[in-house]
Amino acid sequence: MRNIIVVECISTGINFIQDIINRNYNPIVLQTKNEEGEANKVYEKLVEDFFKKIDADFELIYEKGSYEETLDMVREYDPLLVIAGSEKGVILATKLANDLNLKCNPIENLDAMTLKDKMQERIAEKGLRHIRGKVIHSIEEAIDYYDECGFKEVVVKPVYSAGSVGVRICLNKEDMISSLEELFNEVNIYGDEMNEFVIQERINGDEYIVNTVSCNGVHRTYVEVYQAKNQ
Repeated sequence: MRNIIVVECISTGINFIQDIINRNYNPIVLQTKNEEGEANKVYEKLVEDFFKKIDADFELIYEKGSYEETLDMVREYDPLLVIAGSEKGVILATKLANDLNLKCNPIENLDAMTLKDKMQERIAEKGLRHIRGKVIHSIEEAIDYYDECGFKEVVVKPVYSAGSVGVRICLNKEDMISSLEELFNEVNIYGDEMNEFVIQERINGDEYIVNTVSCNGVHRTYVEVYQAKNQ
């Protein structure tokens, strides 16, 4: 029975386990290593709670001390696929799948899949409408950019995070400053310190969420629309 490895299996990713079994494959969960600290203990508890919701058997393995060691370990399982089970698993899963020559996203797209600023840059490169924004590392940088662009309302978000953790809608400069004063002392959902943020112009209007998946030239798209209320 061939193995399918799910990297960082939490949130909706836990549904992969039974899906893999239903297709007569063997699920293996690869969890990434975390630094020591109270914040990471919270994340570890989150992972533990999600595992309890998985009503199926799976093998659990852990990331090694180096990427090369982890790659060698995964290669021993001769996996059919290595897939991400959550946002945190995207980077490692993509690297492993590429190095093992498995079906996966191109490694050159990795930054645009994980970093909020690069997502908008990639959209702009394709000549599509995009949201103005800039990565900042201090409140002073944020103020300079806000004033330079003449913004009124902005959105503050971590460059790398998930689950809307650290995202703030700011109605004016004072909101932005107070939000950043709070956020620069916080950690993201994974327990990592947040030390760089994207300041983006707030775009009002209907929200379109476009979900896509492609394999062997076959594309599937699902679109959701959330209509704007009282701009």
